[in-house]
Amino acid sequence: MNPGKLDRRLEILEFKRTVDEEGFPTDEWVPTRKIWASRETLSGRAYFEASAAQSEVSEQFTVRYGNKLTDDEKRVRCGGEAFVVEAFLPDPMGDRSESHILVKVVSE
Repeated sequence: MNPGKLDRRLEILEFKRTVDEEGFPTDEWVPTRKIWASRETLSGRAYFEASAAQSEVSEQFTVRYGNKLTDDEKRVRCGGEAFVVEAFLPDPMGDRSESHILVKVVSE
């Protein structure tokens, strides 16, 4: 793995129940940590369903092998865009050099 290709700052998000200024509980995606990653678009497809335009774009983030996601970390943010985690592949090459996070774009 070439660490110079990890040129994106990826923010890992966790869904938590927090309390706002007025004391009311709110559910929100809270950043837990930041890691370096590279970004690659895998496919893009646009389709019409139920007379509404929808789009689906699959992306892959490559991170260092030691960076793992917990079960609660189901979203990531990169450059202002939010993504839902579809799969986490901890060691796809079998050499303990990198892990892959497969995501889809989600609107916040």
